[in-house]
Amino acid sequence: MTRLAAPVCMLLVALLVSQSCGGGSYQGGDQGVLQLPGEPRAGGSGGVNVQWYRDLAIPHTGRYIPVERAGVTTDEQGEHLYVGSSYGVLWTLAANGKKLSRYDLGIGIESAPALDSAKDRLWVASITGEIHALRASSGELLWKVALGHAVSAALTLSSDALYIATDDDWVIALNRENGDVLWRYERQSNTTSETSLSIAGHAGLLLTDNRIITGTTDGVVVALDAGDGHEVWHVDTSVDILRPGDTSHFIDVDTTPVRVGDSIFAASFTAGVYEIELKHGVVLSRLPEYEAVSHLAEAPQGLLVSSAEDGIVCVDLISRKPRW
Repeated sequence: MTRLAAPVCMLLVALLVSQSCGGGSYQGGDQGVLQLPGEPRAGGSGGVNVQWYRDLAIPHTGRYIPVERAGVTTDEQGEHLYVGSSYGVLWTLAANGKKLSRYDLGIGIESAPALDSAKDRLWVASITGEIHALRASSGELLWKVALGHAVSAALTLSSDALYIATDDDWVIALNRENGDVLWRYERQSNTTSETSLSIAGHAGLLLTDNRIITGTTDGVVVALDAGDGHEVWHVDTSVDILRPGDTSHFIDVDTTPVRVGDSIFAASFTAGVYEIELKHGVVLSRLPEYEAVSHLAEAPQGLLVSSAEDGIVCVDLISRKPRW
């Protein structure tokens, strides 16, 4: 299966604060001036100013622009930020952007770390599937384990387990204290063609009501029992777009599922946004008009849909029509 990179935002970490609209370049950061493309536009309530930025990647002078995919994790007080880079370094930053410490994995990082501030624990995954458990305050390595599967989605914590979604559609639960494997789930792909295409990246995990819910590259939304990993239900979204022998569509479900009330929302890249009953996995509705969706988020009585085709849309969950 060939993975194609979806458009993503540029380099690294900037702290954005909603203020008045500024000029086209901003002072600060490791390299002096950050030049933003395009002309500034004033909105009704002002724009955003970049307060600081930090370039965490190695200098690059070739024809290809490096892309940083790792998400940022913050503590509850917002005083510390934890972010990895393709250079294989996990950085701890202060809220003002100051680099406080670094931990070298030696292998690129594409996922957001998991943090338990109360217990001073931090877990980070490399793109090759090495999981490192650290003492958050000092960066001391407590344990590490090699999964043998690439990881790009954010890690998910419960009170006693660390859950990981791998890029090849495994879900693995580890004991968060020592890294022992609690259970593994492998999704048997519906896609048999080696030449079928899918979008780079993978859905993260939603932990709710003792269930782990995620999406897969072959277009399935699956709910697992968080305790032992057995499948509770699954919904195959590819049946709404594929015909026998058809490999011409991107069928991925790459959005991390979102819970709203007793419903789960997830999106297929081509088949649209699905509302699924949490308990039994019954499809309640589908919004096929929203394609190329990369992120979903709950809004007050609504759903935010981020799409490469439509931008960001707020969908009213009663009328199923866009508010804006």
